[in-house]
Amino acid sequence: MKAWHATCRYPVVTSLGPNLTRLWRDRTGRHVTIVVVAKICLLAAIWWVFVRDGKPEPDVNDVAAAVLQSAPQAATAAPESAR
Repeated sequence: MKAWHATCRYPVVTSLGPNLTRLWRDRTGRHVTIVVVAKICLLAAIWWVFVRDGKPEPDVNDVAAAVLQSAPQAATAAPESAR
C-alpha cells in the first residue's frame, strides 16, 4: 500500500530549492526576477547617493521662520484712550 503522499500529483516541498530551480528555468520568471532585482539595486544606489546623507540640521532661524509663517496673524488692537 502506498503512503498518502505518494498519491499526490505534486509532492510536498519542504524547501524552496526545487521551486527556485523551476522559476529560473522559466523564461518569463527569470526575466521578471532579473528586472525586480535590478530595480531594487538601482533604487538602493539612488538612495545611497542622494538621500542617505541628506539629513538637514535644523537652524534656529529656519525653525522660527517656519513657526511664525504658519501662525495666524493677530489683529492689532485699537490704541487705548488716555484718561
